[in-house]
Amino acid sequence: MVFSFLGSKKNRQFFGVIIILFTCFSCQNLQKARKSAKTSRQTFQNNSTSIIIDKNYFERQALTNYLKAETAFFESDRTTALEYLKQARLFAPNSIHFQKRIAEIYEKEGLLAEAVNEYKELRKKSPNKKEFIEKLTDLYSLRQLNSQALEQNDLLLRQNPSSFPLVLKKAILLINQENWKTALKTLKKAENRASLLEETIQSLLFRAYIFAKQNKTENSLEIIHQIKKLDFPEEKLVLKIADFFKNLNTEQARLYLEDFQQKKGITSATSTILLNEAILSKNWEKAMLYIQQLKDLGQMEEQHYFYSALFFIKKQLYNKSALYLKDLVTQNPQSGHYNYLLAMVYEKSQQWLKSEKTYQKIPSYSPYFLIAHLQLAQLWQKQGKYKKSFELFNHLAFNNPASPQAILLYAEALWNIGNKEQALNILTKALKHHPDHLDILFLRGFYLKQTGAVDLALEDMNQILKIRSNHSEALRLIANLHSENS
Repeated sequence: MVFSFLGSKKNRQFFGVIIILFTCFSCQNLQKARKSAKTSRQTFQNNSTSIIIDKNYFERQALTNYLKAETAFFESDRTTALEYLKQARLFAPNSIHFQKRIAEIYEKEGLLAEAVNEYKELRKKSPNKKEFIEKLTDLYSLRQLNSQALEQNDLLLRQNPSSFPLVLKKAILLINQENWKTALKTLKKAENRASLLEETIQSLLFRAYIFAKQNKTENSLEIIHQIKKLDFPEEKLVLKIADFFKNLNTEQARLYLEDFQQKKGITSATSTILLNEAILSKNWEKAMLYIQQLKDLGQMEEQHYFYSALFFIKKQLYNKSALYLKDLVTQNPQSGHYNYLLAMVYEKSQQWLKSEKTYQKIPSYSPYFLIAHLQLAQLWQKQGKYKKSFELFNHLAFNNPASPQAILLYAEALWNIGNKEQALNILTKALKHHPDHLDILFLRGFYLKQTGAVDLALEDMNQILKIRSNHSEALRLIANLHSENS
């Protein structure tokens, strides 16, 4: 039928026209399709570039905030470090490193519940990572959540069932729960896993501890005698037994060590432990006795010189303190801390020239540089060397970076010698660097009140309240200003 339809010349011409029109229409669509595909490809490429740019932007922002956090952490400003790390995590939510640093800061700040939450999240990202399980065990233990700590420790034990430290830790957690029976069984297992004599002694001492806590004194002493028969260096053994007694009674541990010293003689190990106990109990007289023992043995270490210096500072025996601090400075000539303490001791004993020279020795990179030079400026002020004092104050106040602490001391020094206008100018200049610094605002407002510029003083106090609405000193000064004007 189709062929018969195409048979006539007229019909073939008509159909030819239809084919030509259809072909043209198809070519147009093909060109449009090609154009559309090209546009789509360009759009995709542009979007891909945008995605790459966005990704790089997020990475940069995360890294910038992380570096700021580490700087703040280095400066011991953990609160600021935490805020920057949280910002870094917003830009890199899958970063294990950022989250781990947040957890570490929470732990150092004593925010243990928050630290636990962070490590739980980290465990979701790395379920079998030993480090995170160990951290959760320790944190739960610190929070006295012994059941949760045991649960985490058991996960580690499944990974390493022959580990003596893990079995011992389980026993300690059971002791914390006062689950004496299971703890004793676990300690028996620990002894079986012990590969060193020292590990055997550890588990035996914990068994003695459990019996002592249960008032089974004979059982406890029997184990102590059993330990003493072991082939182990006597002095080390004494220290371990003393440590065991310390868990029960610090005074008993001290008497045990002192008894050993009387019978066997003074040793550096026993003197060191007795010294640490004396420092913890703030018994400075005893501490100095043990430091002298170490000195006689030729075992004085840096920390012992430091403790001696502090002891004599507390006693206000500054010349004796200076002797120990000089030794420390000789051993550590670049130490800002020791130089600062020595300069301060010289100042207290009115050795002005020595104090001045020692303050000036502190290197510019030291955290003690600023406080030492502020102290030096005040020292010159006490001596009436106002020009030198104010030049140093000015340098410290407006150097890069400007120091608010130096600004406040500089303004106070000027005000106290009657340079009131200059003091106010210094504070006004400072507010250009620190427009929202509450202490600078308050001091300027207080000085303005003293000069009778009540309206300007009120402006500063109101500015403080905009920043901190409960600022007690600002509220008190405003109340005084209103009562004086009424």
